Amino acid sequence: MSDKALENAETLRTQLLQRKRELLNEILQIEDQLASADRFVAAWYDFAGLERPKPVDNFSTKADTKEERAHSAPVRRPKNSDKVLVANVAREIIKERNEPVSRSDLYVELVKRGMVIDGKDPEMVLSTMLWRMQDRIVRLPTGGYWLKEQNWPPAGYQVDIFGPLPLPTTAQH
Repeated sequence: MSDKALENAETLRTQLLQRKRELLNEILQIEDQLASADRFVAAWYDFAGLERPKPVDNFSTKADTKEERAHSAPVRRPKNSDKVLVANVAREIIKERNEPVSRSDLYVELVKRGMVIDGKDPEMVLSTMLWRMQDRIVRLPTGGYWLKEQNWPPAGYQVDIFGPLPLPTTAQH
């Protein structure tokens, strides 16, 4: 039995998380641009041999002097979603499509559904998360991610129902 109120709340939560992530990323980009402009202006005053006037911007969240920067808190990026949650949502996406899903497509769809996967190379972060969940999701040799427990003949993937073979032992005499 489906509860429409719960579905609506979960949909709203997912949308709000995505919007929050977008806003945080935009703020981080703006702060990076502000810092770059501030460094340029400071360098210009240094090269000109002039004293830099105190910035007028009272809205800045970044410290303007070396002393203030030393005591200010670092900007924190949102924490990545738990790999188990990411794997669960990835499995839902794969089941919906009923075919292997590329890393890029999976990343886009996961983010749309509110997952936070950030880093220098977010898609590689996703690969690492899924690699750590090999008991649930496999990466096919032909590309794309698939459900561990289901065969995918076009890629030659067959579920190993017996598990790994034992290593041969040498007889001790």
